[in-house]
Amino acid sequence: MDERWFLGILLFAVIVIYVDGAACGNAELETGETCDLNKLGGENCTNFNYTGGFLSCLDDCSGYDFNTCEGEEVCGNGVIGNSELCEPDNLRGRICTDEGYEGGTLKCRSDCLKYDYSGCTGNKSICGDGVISGVEECEGTKLNNKACTDFGFTDGVLSCDQCRFNKGLCVNETVEGNVTEEFGRDMNETINETGSDTDEELPSGVKGAAGDVNQFNFGLNLKYWLIILGGILLIGIALMYIFLFRAEK
Repeated sequence: MDERWFLGILLFAVIVIYVDGAACGNAELETGETCDLNKLGGENCTNFNYTGGFLSCLDDCSGYDFNTCEGEEVCGNGVIGNSELCEPDNLRGRICTDEGYEGGTLKCRSDCLKYDYSGCTGNKSICGDGVISGVEECEGTKLNNKACTDFGFTDGVLSCDQCRFNKGLCVNETVEGNVTEEFGRDMNETINETGSDTDEELPSGVKGAAGDVNQFNFGLNLKYWLIILGGILLIGIALMYIFLFRAEK
């Protein structure tokens, strides 16, 4: 084994050791992590109002996994259980306007099964009931006497999608001689306005994930990407060595 093999293997080992010490899954509790494998920060199931069981860590180190904890779910423990929609301090990121109101403060009901809208202001909008109310811009074919020209366009067809104006068919036109130029549509605005129904509640049992800062596409974190790249590098060095060795012969 010549020095090129040695240097390649040494470089590969250094990369693996370095990345392994800076990624979720190395059993070291680091900045930005709630837990890491068996490193739970001294927490256990009883600290979250369960009667017992085994507390574990989520795969992305963003929080705890309570699936193996024992005892009934307790409303008010800060943990959204499978049958709960919310917790007093955890509304799944929802606010009053997400629920069809004009503003105010969204709360969680005392049983954690539904939201408490008593602190929200304005009438609750129900998209599809045929009445333009609350945060709705339109309803079906009812466009509230609006047209494309009200939004800075010169012509086109304004429509309603999920109780929001859809300006995808609105256009700007300039006439030069006999040539008519149609400017592009504001597709970003169209995409942003085709969201989900504001009256739809999130299903219970959905766990949010903060995401691993070392996460790449295809579900692989930085550590495994560098291991793969390191392996490819070693294979390349080996092939170069073989071909150069044969060429010298």
